[in-house]
Amino acid sequence: MFTRRTIPFIIGSILLVAVAFLFLTRALDWTYVSELYKDEPAVVVVPDAEPVRTVELELGVMLPEEQYNELVLLSQRVSELHPHIRVKIKNFFDDHLTFEEWEKLAQLGGLGDVQLVNNEWVVPLAIQGLFQPVDRLMNNDVLSDQFPSVVDALRWNGYMWAIPYETNPYILFMHKQAFEEAESNDLTPEITIPFVLDESLALKGGVIPTNPSSEQDEQQDQPEMMNLSFEYLLDRYQQAKSFEGPLMSIDSEHMNGILVWLSMWYKDQDQPMQLGMLNETQYDALHFLQQNVELMKPSMEIDESSIPFLYLVTLKQYYEQKELIDTNYVTSKLQIPLPWLNGKSFMISAGTKEAEAAMLWLETLNRYQPEGTVVHRKIYASYSNDSMQLLIKDILQQKLLASQHFAVDLHWVNRYEQLEQQWREGASLSEKLEVFINGSQ
Repeated sequence: MFTRRTIPFIIGSILLVAVAFLFLTRALDWTYVSELYKDEPAVVVVPDAEPVRTVELELGVMLPEEQYNELVLLSQRVSELHPHIRVKIKNFFDDHLTFEEWEKLAQLGGLGDVQLVNNEWVVPLAIQGLFQPVDRLMNNDVLSDQFPSVVDALRWNGYMWAIPYETNPYILFMHKQAFEEAESNDLTPEITIPFVLDESLALKGGVIPTNPSSEQDEQQDQPEMMNLSFEYLLDRYQQAKSFEGPLMSIDSEHMNGILVWLSMWYKDQDQPMQLGMLNETQYDALHFLQQNVELMKPSMEIDESSIPFLYLVTLKQYYEQKELIDTNYVTSKLQIPLPWLNGKSFMISAGTKEAEAAMLWLETLNRYQPEGTVVHRKIYASYSNDSMQLLIKDILQQKLLASQHFAVDLHWVNRYEQLEQQWREGASLSEKLEVFINGSQ
């Protein structure tokens, strides 16, 4: 039983316990800093960052000195963004490797983790199983930002096997007089056309739209890719009475130019072309030109005294002669029959252990391009202040037709290199054209 003497003792004990409890609770709070240590800085413990692993990549190329130096500079720009990826570029230009020699070196692992090859080599190398698909490694945004007219030719067996680096297509410019109405419809041509004008072309003014008429309204904002017949172009040339220059330019040094001309005279849009095999229209056109070599200009350089009616020139060469071309040709009506031809792309070796790092490096490099070539990313091309890049962008966003491909197999590049050697060895344009005329017989 409590007495008056014990009640104060009990109350004091309760107060003492309460004070002790408050003190201990305050001391255990992690946000509380004791007054004893108020002048000392709080210490925040941060875990050590994991060290970034340095990756070393080897890149095999075959470039002349100027293009090699340009790639080195672009590589340095990528290194500033990804300093942990070190790339050693090995140039085999002085070795003048053929496709077979390149293929053997690739099998031995002598060309590195990444290789820069001509677009014509991509599918044959992919067929050999020496490389790995790039679309499985690519960021989806980067993949969707590529131009179909370029990357469609880098696909095989459902996969994309290379990333574009240098796209320098042949572009056809038509002289302003090609779009002027003829003064008379009954002009007698000075040169006899040895074959009948295609009626389907005649009805459409020499132009076959690649889009079916039923879809024309839906795609009216898209640029119209045209398949211009040789007969129609020759007819327009003959009606331009005041024009004194040759009919067309021919790249006498490189075979790719004649392949582009042949693609324009290939009528079967549902089937790929056969390298070295001519259909009747292609054969007749080449035979006619062989009999009238004065209609061809065997040089890619022009001046005011040697303006061809039809000027087929690479994009780089356009920039070198931009003022002269813009003055004499309707650049808004340009045509790019084979956008992927005459370009280079990167492939990733199947044997590399650094595929992800290689892809990161390539995706970054894909933002840039060699001077005077196509801007590869749609988003960058859209904001370009270069009117030519904007025109090209609209064309390259279209998917390739079957007729804009070649039927490619393991031996395709061998046939290509044989024809190219024969083309270069031809002493005259007539002899060069004979390479294709004879090969198709």
